[in-house]
Amino acid sequence: MKVDFKRFEGTLPYASEAYGVYQPLLGWRSRRTQRRLRSLHEGLYQGVLGQVARGVQPVVEVSAGSGDGGPRALDVQATTVKVGKPAPATAPTLPGSTDSVLGAVLREHLAPFGRADLEQWQPFFTPEKLQQSLDEATGRAVAAFRLGFEALARTDTGTDREGLAVAGAAALTDRLSRESTIAGALSLLAAGGRYDVLAGLFFANTTGDVRPDDVSGLIYPPSDAARALTADEGRPGFGDVALSPVGLVHLFQQYFFEFATFLGPPVQHIWLSPGGTVELVEVSTRKTITERILENAFEQVDKSEKSLTTQDELSDAVKSENQQNTKFGVGLTTSTSGGVGVFTAEADTTTDYELDNSTKEAKEQTHKQNRQQSQKASSEIKRSFKSTFRTVTETTDSTSKRYVLQNTTAKLVNYELRRKMRQVGVQLQDLGTQLCWQTYVDDPGAELGIARLVHVAEPPDLNQFPQPTLVPMPEPLVKATAVTINAEWFFEDRKHGFVPLGGRLQLVPPASGYVFHTAEVVVTSGQHWYWRYQTGESSQIDDGDGGKELSVTSIDVGVQTGPGGLETDDHPSFTVQITPVFRPSKKLIKDITAANAANQAKADAAVQRAAKEAYIKAAQERIKQASNVQPRKFEELREEERIVVQRSLVRQLTAELGVDGDDPQVRHVVSELVQALFDVDRMLYFVAPEWWVPRVRRGSVLDGRAADTSPQSVGDVPFGSQDLAGWGGASAERPDNYYITADSSPARLGSSLGWTLQLDGDNMRNAFLNAPWVKAVIPIRPGKELDALDWLERNAVEGADGLDALYLSEDAAAARRMLETLKNHPWPKGSWQRARYDTIGAGDLTVRDALVCLALRVAGKYELSRRKVRDPNDPSLTYLPADQVYEYGFSPLAGGFEAVTSKPFAVFDQWVEVMPTDQIVAVEVTYDPKTGQQV
Repeated sequence: MKVDFKRFEGTLPYASEAYGVYQPLLGWRSRRTQRRLRSLHEGLYQGVLGQVARGVQPVVEVSAGSGDGGPRALDVQATTVKVGKPAPATAPTLPGSTDSVLGAVLREHLAPFGRADLEQWQPFFTPEKLQQSLDEATGRAVAAFRLGFEALARTDTGTDREGLAVAGAAALTDRLSRESTIAGALSLLAAGGRYDVLAGLFFANTTGDVRPDDVSGLIYPPSDAARALTADEGRPGFGDVALSPVGLVHLFQQYFFEFATFLGPPVQHIWLSPGGTVELVEVSTRKTITERILENAFEQVDKSEKSLTTQDELSDAVKSENQQNTKFGVGLTTSTSGGVGVFTAEADTTTDYELDNSTKEAKEQTHKQNRQQSQKASSEIKRSFKSTFRTVTETTDSTSKRYVLQNTTAKLVNYELRRKMRQVGVQLQDLGTQLCWQTYVDDPGAELGIARLVHVAEPPDLNQFPQPTLVPMPEPLVKATAVTINAEWFFEDRKHGFVPLGGRLQLVPPASGYVFHTAEVVVTSGQHWYWRYQTGESSQIDDGDGGKELSVTSIDVGVQTGPGGLETDDHPSFTVQITPVFRPSKKLIKDITAANAANQAKADAAVQRAAKEAYIKAAQERIKQASNVQPRKFEELREEERIVVQRSLVRQLTAELGVDGDDPQVRHVVSELVQALFDVDRMLYFVAPEWWVPRVRRGSVLDGRAADTSPQSVGDVPFGSQDLAGWGGASAERPDNYYITADSSPARLGSSLGWTLQLDGDNMRNAFLNAPWVKAVIPIRPGKELDALDWLERNAVEGADGLDALYLSEDAAAARRMLETLKNHPWPKGSWQRARYDTIGAGDLTVRDALVCLALRVAGKYELSRRKVRDPNDPSLTYLPADQVYEYGFSPLAGGFEAVTSKPFAVFDQWVEVMPTDQIVAVEVTYDPKTGQQV
């Protein structure tokens, strides 16, 4: 649809959004960056050696003696160690460690030489010399193992001497195998001409320089085609550039204008007969996810999600999307925007120091990014609207919109219900450019504390489970009813031993399961002879454990005579009372114990089930509460992150300057110095993606080990397969599985990656916590560009490496313009700048000269931004160039986009977005009854 922009000329913007594009520069070799990469540089050489060592098979033979040399000697009969040879394809994996005695021997031999003395130290890596060094290293290793063996033998005299000798020989073989492997790897590197790797292994890098080609060609030498791609004739190659500690930030402002409204396509058709009346109710709903969030609004609402899904305003939707984009740098504020945050994207790195070219590239990137972003937001808003019309005969709730249509004519009337649409104009304006200082902060999230949810689980109600009814254990001894017998000694001859009197007594247990234990025999009348009982009949019964137990069923009662027997002429009479005593049988005790154990186990199972249900309920509640915690304010989270980055920068600066950072006076001086040159309050930072340095996480986010870092931790987890559900993957052994419930909100970004998550943090905070580093960008204060460059050139800060290299411009005319800018600047008389720029040509410009020219142009553009413009129509009205949109309103831009504008701070991009509203308009229409087409 063609839009007549002249109609809307002068329309004031109703909203605005600030943007920025950061563009790093190349050419200045920062010493701080070199020191940062030095450890990686050295580790890469060790990695190359380890890689080569994997293809080497050691040549070692060690034979252990019989141990007859005594317990204090390692008897090695033969030792043969040769330089390792290339391993066959089936060779086993070799030791990964590359520390070796051979390396120490070679360093001693190479100590008199320097890294550049290749011709002098190269012969040490011939096969013959390597074998000599290996023999020396073998002697040292064997001697060291013998000393260790003797010390072990003295402290452990009980060890078998022969076994100890064999174990020592095996350990020595492993050590010598490693030496042979390292020797073979060094031999292969020397044979392949990789003396750059050998130099990196055995010589220190005294300059500290780390060139890109030191990294790119470590494993495989670059091919001719690769070199052709990275270096053109007369231009610097890949190995001749370095990331500068300074860059540019281009600032832009996005404006939103209300243009016009129009009726969109019909969403419903209504017909009315003559005299008919219809009442319509429009119910506006949102997407399903929005409906679910609104239903939970009385508890907790995810603010960021709500703002996206229920947004029907383009400017607010764009602002909300910016706040959730983890690829944007945040923190910079513009002087003309009243402190509004600038969401800054990162442009490609360049060696071109031309400000106009840099601004052009930034405009092109901003145009593409913002156009795509606003189109995405517009389409999302369009999809979020859904209207449902239904005919009703009663009044609906007050939140709905009611429409009453009545046909008072004598004809059939047709109505189309059309949605009202908005035309929103969007323009982008250039706000200026700032020179910035960039640096890095490793592991930025380590200093940030994370929230811990306080949740007290409700204990299970155990009062509903009474103690189980247990069968009481039987009495250990039970006396039966006493039996009285009358007996008479009627024997004439002498009796010996036990003499039964009164007949056999049959035993009747007092209850089932009892067996005879003993009997009490008491003489109630007559002489008190020694009366006792003897067991009579008995049987074997089951003892409950698969064995048998004796059960006595009768006893005999009588007199026990002395050793000489008993004989008397009298015939005494006796009255004896016998009381049988019974005990529970083993089977009875076992049965009662088993029954009680079963009852107790049943009761315990019910208690455990209730406890587990209470635990799972508490876990579900905790997971739900943790997932529904509202993120803190966007501004507060970003301010905390900025403070952490600033702390690290202050520590880095004080350490680089060699001053005591704990001294308050020193901190004050450093603070004032940095604040005078850099606008620290407007610092922005870019978070490096976590996949650059993946963090290995072990353990579920709900186990006890992750309790300190997981937002869903509930302590020890007794969850079993019956408690969990998933689409076939929940049972997989994955270290970063996490738990959700039917009521919990969707998991945060990084949950599946094992990230450390902050309960009240947003996606950007979680990315910050897990980022391996952030790149901090600090704007240089306008007007202080040259002073800041002089300070950064100090050896204690960034150093001046690479600044004196020639600046190879792609455009000779641009170099001439650059020299003209340097010449026309009012340098003080007698300064080195005046003397230099009056005498050199465009081909003599260095990287330092290009940086100075860039600083002068940035400062000049800033001065233009502060210079008031007088309104040609009203001389009494003045305004700043960046405020022209607020003064004139919308001004049509011919062509829609201009990467190169004739005036600074001009509008360079323009487009129109169509937005739906929640308003419905009824339009009367007629149709041709023959063709059926609308008339």
